[in-house]
Amino acid sequence: MTNYVPPRDTALGVDPDATPAEQLAQFVDDVTQPGCYALRLSKPQHERLEVLWSQEYDVLHPDIDAMQDSDRLYYVSGAKNLLARINDHLDNPNRSGAVMSVAPIHSIAHVWPYDSAEKAFEKESHHAIEMNQHPRAYVSQH
Repeated sequence: MTNYVPPRDTALGVDPDATPAEQLAQFVDDVTQPGCYALRLSKPQHERLEVLWSQEYDVLHPDIDAMQDSDRLYYVSGAKNLLARINDHLDNPNRSGAVMSVAPIHSIAHVWPYDSAEKAFEKESHHAIEMNQHPRAYVSQH
């Protein structure tokens, strides 16, 4: 996904060089099933997020300081087909959350499988709140 490697103390157990299907397979048997997912995002190493954000958007994100100060930056969402949606993020950046325009996808941090897309979309906010409980984490859903 990206070549950025998070610091060892925040690194994931998932191999960031693995394909999305390989990463998903570490969490679920059927990579095309509905579910929620958390993507670990790469923070820029040599530039502040607010500078990058200002180059893309006219108005700063209200949480830009929280994003910058976080040790872990995530994007959480739901999908009717996990693999298709994650590939969509990678292949079509304009169909991804605004935060990913300045902090690209590093790897898949977690997956919560569900039997239906409706249940996945219903649980999306719950998982975002859950992920945001990690110390010094910032979670985006947009």
